[in-house]
Amino acid sequence: RAPVDAVFTEWGAHFRELITAGIDDGSFRPQADVDLIVDTLVAAIDGFDLAVAAGRSAATPVRIAASLELIARSLLGIDSSDTRGSSDGGDSVAKRRTRAV
Repeated sequence: RAPVDAVFTEWGAHFRELITAGIDDGSFRPQADVDLIVDTLVAAIDGFDLAVAAGRSAATPVRIAASLELIARSLLGIDSSDTRGSSDGGDSVAKRRTRAV
């Protein structure tokens, strides 16, 4: 249990840092408390891990990336008409933010 908690803590800290930086520079307009957004993203990733481990055929990398991007865009207040990127390999705000940290 301790190793799993450590992974969730590390992911949470990383997401919190990225989200805070995005809020500070105006890229993100969160639709909920940052801690709730972080918990939701970590839970979604955990759920996809379980789906992959269970062999669900719908849990493809492309589908998972698109789902996570949809969740993040919704929670972070990123306009879906933002054409700066998408899950098909574009240079999305989230991808740029991850590279910056």
